[in-house]
Amino acid sequence: MECGRFTECYEKYKDFVTGIAFEKIHDRYMSDDIAQDVFMAFYLNIFKVAPGKEKAWLYRSVKNASIDYMRGAYRKSELLLDSETICHKYYPGAESMERFEKRLDDESLLCRIMCDLKENNPVWYDALWLFCVEGLSCEEAAGRLNISTSVLRSRVHRARAFVREQYGDEFYAEK
Repeated sequence: MECGRFTECYEKYKDFVTGIAFEKIHDRYMSDDIAQDVFMAFYLNIFKVAPGKEKAWLYRSVKNASIDYMRGAYRKSELLLDSETICHKYYPGAESMERFEKRLDDESLLCRIMCDLKENNPVWYDALWLFCVEGLSCEEAAGRLNISTSVLRSRVHRARAFVREQYGDEFYAEK
């Protein structure tokens, strides 16, 4: 019974779910991935969803998954760039996100940057790693390091300034 219900809901709402994801993140391939994750979660939790409430459950799930994706993408873009560089602080445009992702895809550059930062100033490295890479909130990262949030922000700011000074040309160079 549940398998049939899932199949019916999938066929009925697959375009709806993918469309909501695409509307939020403007990336066709990522929208498909998010939709797949949402339907996987729906399949695993179908017994918890009341009959007739499937569309609402799927809508809320895809919306949350899209927001989670954007938060993760924003944190990654924030890793090496000052908040002044980002035009729209909470929702960077598709063009800027694409530029940030291209730069961050270069894993060897990112690895060299983080290794260099760790060698030169492990305190800055720890702050940048917890806040930007692991995506902890300011309070969580500061708590792990046993420092205040203002000290954490200062360390992250200084680490970003170091990265811009040392790797600015290479980071911003067109591929």
